[in-house]
Amino acid sequence: MSGERGDISSSIRSLAQNSLAASRRQRNDFGSNAIAARQDKQIAQAIGVLTKFVALPVLP
Repeated sequence: MSGERGDISSSIRSLAQNSLAASRRQRNDFGSNAIAARQDKQIAQAIGVLTKFVALPVLP
């Protein structure tokens, strides 16, 4: 089960990196640093929540 959790965590990290990269591309396209920074923060917060959820031990 822990291997499965690791796979999910790595998938979340990969999604996070792709989302942050997309946010940076938007920042470059539109020159809107405030919006992109807010998006980066929201994405990072969501990833933190998801990672905590995935890392929870399985209860009997």
